[in-house]
Amino acid sequence: MKQLIVLTGSKGSGKSTAAATIAPPSEAEKIFVIDTENSMSDIVDQIEFGQYVRAYERMKLDATMLDRVANGDLPWVNDSQRGTMAEYYNWFITMLNERLSANKYKYLIIDTIEPLEMAFTAAVQANPKAFGWSGSKVYGRLETEGVRPLYEGLLEAIYARGVETIVLTTHLHSVWQDDKPIVNKVKPGGRMTVLTRLSTLMLWMLPNVGNEDGAPAAMVLKARMGKMIATPDGWKTRRILPQRIPHFSWMDVDAYKQNPANLANPAPGEVPTQAENEMISEMLTNEQMRLMVMGAEIQLKQMQDTPMISRPPVPIEAIANLHNAGVLPPEIAQQLTVPLPLVLSAIKSL
Repeated sequence: MKQLIVLTGSKGSGKSTAAATIAPPSEAEKIFVIDTENSMSDIVDQIEFGQYVRAYERMKLDATMLDRVANGDLPWVNDSQRGTMAEYYNWFITMLNERLSANKYKYLIIDTIEPLEMAFTAAVQANPKAFGWSGSKVYGRLETEGVRPLYEGLLEAIYARGVETIVLTTHLHSVWQDDKPIVNKVKPGGRMTVLTRLSTLMLWMLPNVGNEDGAPAAMVLKARMGKMIATPDGWKTRRILPQRIPHFSWMDVDAYKQNPANLANPAPGEVPTQAENEMISEMLTNEQMRLMVMGAEIQLKQMQDTPMISRPPVPIEAIANLHNAGVLPPEIAQQLTVPLPLVLSAIKSL
């Protein structure tokens, strides 16, 4: 069974440990690890992986560059830097072809994926015809024509070598507005449009001081897991995992498979806190936001064709105050019970 697991979280949240322990100790030799940022240097001394690649020795990246990638900015400023990243991609593909032996590894871990995603973009820009990019700079063409097919093709190639489980980790990055970070707002790195669609399980790791053994908690962002129950009337599907796993380990996940969470009456710690829910409000992907705005613009045009007397009043000042406080347009619309198109139009006029 093929599965893609995505783990995100802040530094020290336990995502590298969670990735490294995806398999039981008896299967450690079936794990292929690609360490792009020296995140597993201490773990590799404790677990004897079947293959451990120090990819960070090929390319060293600073946090500023990763933040720029997370914000959608190109990570390079000249052809030399882009060429270096493209070479990093070529090295990665050659290494994988030589060392990922067919049917030898059951698990493949990339900790973290952002440096490689940068290399994907550089490779497509360096050789657009080879990767199917038309060269058009119209919104999203580089992504949809070149990078995304490359990304998905790479994952399929890894599965074709006999790997059953791919684990990717990503950092959390600040959310910026008006050249400053929004307080208490973060978002996962990585190409979430691709990862959200393809992943079987997506977890946001959280340090939890309440766990005596130091285990983290985990918010369940996506879980393509369900327990099929046979009834006289047919099949019923029941969700297995809660919204939040208060004590996370893969043994805890297995325990939920045996005894699914009671979503109607969750146990202590199985519901995200208000602060945690506010953090994950940034989970809208660029593509989702673009489609939302396009839909809102269509609705706005329809409203503009509506007689003034039948339009709802727009509380411009209240929208401005919430917008300046960092509240997202969908949340403003919900709080003020104002149609989203009018909220977007008001923000645009500020």
